[in-house]
Amino acid sequence: MNNLETIWNALDYHFRNYPDKEQIVEKIIRHHKTYYESLNEFLTLSSKEYQDLFIEMYNTLTPSKLLEIFTIVERKIQSTIPENIKNKIWINYCAHYIKLESIINQRQEKK
Repeated sequence: MNNLETIWNALDYHFRNYPDKEQIVEKIIRHHKTYYESLNEFLTLSSKEYQDLFIEMYNTLTPSKLLEIFTIVERKIQSTIPENIKNKIWINYCAHYIKLESIINQRQEKK
């Protein structure tokens, strides 16, 4: 997943020959809608059945389950995954998981 700085740099490079590139890039970035905002909007328009299914999927792949999956994969490949790679994946997933939790909690508070 690209972060905002990477996107900004790519847009800045793409519009490098435009005299008003700063304004163009800034306008694009300001209108950027995060995946989480899009997901929240999508869930707002979705049926209760789909929302319940989404929450069920969210509860299935927890950060602790991800750690179990690392162990299963290591057994299957008969090798270890380097700790720094597992940590990076796990930390990124936890951050994502927390943001999803926030969306779910906001939705449940509105009910």
